[in-house]
Amino acid sequence: THTLMRILLSTLLCVLVVIGSAFAQSRTITGVVTDNMGQPLPNASIVVKGTNIGTTSGEGGKFSLTVPANTKSIVISAIGFGDFTQTLGSQNEFSIQL
Repeated sequence: THTLMRILLSTLLCVLVVIGSAFAQSRTITGVVTDNMGQPLPNASIVVKGTNIGTTSGEGGKFSLTVPANTKSIVISAIGFGDFTQTLGSQNEFSIQL
């Protein structure tokens, strides 16, 4: 019975580690959105490309967004400006000019 208990505890521990690492598969990106004159753009939309995961820029054009670790790009848009696609790479901070 001790062997069975060790097997069960080992299995449970492995499952918890896998679940924990699955939740850790995200990262937070931050940045600022500006117009072509360098003025901040509040209320710009920042969305993970192909998803509905997103946020809007606040005062000063600043934003923070937690994205899945495998995110390749985000799409930034604002009223009166075209959409801009930003490739992420390993970078976590962005200055985006529309």
